[in-house]
Amino acid sequence: MILRPERWRPGGRRHTSKVEPVTREQDADAALQCLVVRASAGGLLGAIALSPRLWFNVGRAFPNFPLSGFLFPTTVDFSIYDMASPPLAALLVLALVGLLVRPDREDLLYMALASIALLVAADIHRLQPWLYQYALTFGLTAVYVRRRNFSFRVVFGFMLFGTYFWSGLQ
Repeated sequence: MILRPERWRPGGRRHTSKVEPVTREQDADAALQCLVVRASAGGLLGAIALSPRLWFNVGRAFPNFPLSGFLFPTTVDFSIYDMASPPLAALLVLALVGLLVRPDREDLLYMALASIALLVAADIHRLQPWLYQYALTFGLTAVYVRRRNFSFRVVFGFMLFGTYFWSGLQ
């Protein structure tokens, strides 16, 4: 068992500086979790860099197709989505850069998830297989691992298995 001072909780909240016992398995699990979050944030930043027209609405050859236009095709004003997409994409990029620096920040995970959801709602062309893989990774990290006592290795393994199983069924 390793004794490690716990000065910061996930999300940046400060608490007492008591020393809490941490097992080697928990320490390895936390290191793997940080590595996966950093790799996912870097991968999503790379994907955004390779497709800037899709995210920032600069010089697009095709129009936005918002989720509300899919559900209610006759009552949608598409100009609001064109104006909202660049700031939301910039917010996503800032959250991802923050996750590269501090992968244990819970608020940055939620900010990335919220901006992904809003960007997909503004244009469903953005819902690519790699995007929902990154969103699943961030969501599982934020919700299940941070809130419950699951092993990150097990949860992430089930997510990868489920994704590849579903891809094989299609």
